[in-house]
Formats: sequence, structure tokens, C-alpha cells
Amino acid sequence: PHASALRDMAERRGSASQLVNLSFVPIITLSCLEGDWRAGREHSDRALEMSPLHPQLLALRVLLEYETGQSIHGKVYLERLLEQRESSRPSFNNYSSGRLSMVIAEVDRITGSRDRWEIAESDADAILSARFVIPVASMYAKAGLALLAAQQGDQSAAEEHYDYFLRHRGTMIWTLASADRLLGLLAQTVRDLEQAAAHFEDALAFCRKAGYRPELAWSLCDYSDTLVARGQLGDRTRARDILEECLAISNELGMRPLMERVAARLDGLAAGP
Repeated sequence: PHASALRDMAERRGSASQLVNLSFVPIITLSCLEGDWRAGREHSDRALEMSPLHPQLLALRVLLEYETGQSIHGKVYLERLLEQRESSRPSFNNYSSGRLSMVIAEVDRITGSRDRWEIAESDADAILSARFVIPVASMYAKAGLALLAAQQGDQSAAEEHYDYFLRHRGTMIWTLASADRLLGLLAQTVRDLEQAAAHFEDALAFCRKAGYRPELAWSLCDYSDTLVARGQLGDRTRARDILEECLAISNELGMRPLMERVAARLDGLAAGP
């Protein structure tokens, strides 16, 4: 019903650009948040037919493809997004650059690669040093840098970004991550495992309430790392339980990269400390 209402509203406004921005972007975003990849692809295909170089559409499609293990397709859309960046079209502004930083950081986290960290960092730094930047673009840039800090084990950067995202607890940062999971990753990076566990618990509660199942699955997986690292009584059992829940969700949603990650963690737990 919501998707139909959005389409009707946009079509009454007339132009293809308005249809994409008012209807397809929020529909695709919600589909990805809920793990309805089929609907996300269908609406993405229609929208990209009308606006093939729309940065937000391309960014959403990149994450959708990589989340579901379609890395070959994801790379095609990512290259198109990077070409759009290089062409310096007016549509690729700070808002789009901030989102690109997040997309690169997330893709590299999913794949385990480090292919484009320099692009993500340079775009984010350019936004944060700009004289005028809208707050959401700044948040996107910081989210990309925060994810990179967690992947690099950069404790100094993690501490800096942690203080910023404390203000955004209980929110979702686009389709990338909940602020609570991001805080958990940052706290884990600086080895504050008790605080990390508290943030991951908040992330689980937030995702269950909102129905954001892909983000719930990632939160479960990341939480298991904190529990294993903490090693208190019952932590390994708890880690195994939440990994099994994560595996069930990722299997149902067809999130192959996450399924492989969880399977490796379960094998590690089965092998003992």
C-alpha cells in the first residue's frame, strides 16, 4: 500500500526525475531495509531505465547486489557510480560523495577487500573539510570513515567517530547500518567490549522492532565477535546461539557472503577456544 501511494503521488507530479526521487528511491530503500531483494531489483530496474546515472539509485543497487552475493553485477553498478563521480556531473554533489564513501566501506567489508579505501577516505575528507555541507552528507562521510576505522583497527579514529555517533543512537544510517551497530563496532575496535556488547544489544532491539532483517543479521554476526573476544562465562554459548539465528536469517534472505562468514565463525566455535 505504501509503495502504491508513493507511485501515485509521484506520477501526479509528472516528471521522470520526480517519479524517481519521490517514489522509487524510498521504495527501493525500504525494500532493502526489509530484505525484499526481489522487489528492490524490480523497482531498481524500472527506475534505472528512466534515470540510469542517478547516484542514489546506483548506490542502492550496488549494496543490494553485494549483499546477495552477486558481486559481478555489483561491480558493474559500482564502476558506473565511480564513472559518474569522475565525470563531475552536477548531480554528483557532497550528498552523493558521502554516500559513495559508505558504499565503498561496506562493499569492502562484505568482500574482505581493500580495493578503494583511498577513494572512500578522500571523498569523505573532502566533504568534512568543505565550507558548506548539509548535515546528512557529513553523517554519511563519517559513517564511511567509521566503518573503515573498524576494518583497519584504527583505535584513534574509532574513538573520534564513537563520540559523534553517540548522538545518533536508535537510528538507521541509510541502508548501511544502524547507529547502534556502528557504535558497537567502534567500541569493539578500542577494546571496550562491555560497551560494545551493550550497543549490539541496542542494535538487536532496534532492528527487531523496525523489521530490518538484513541489518539484524549483520548485528548478530558482529555481536558474536564481541562475545567471543570477551570470553566471559556463557559468552561462547550465547555467541553460538546468535550465530545460528543469523545463519537462519541470512539463509532465508539469500545473503550468501554473510552466510559464509557465519559458517566460518560457527566452525571456529566448534573447534574450541
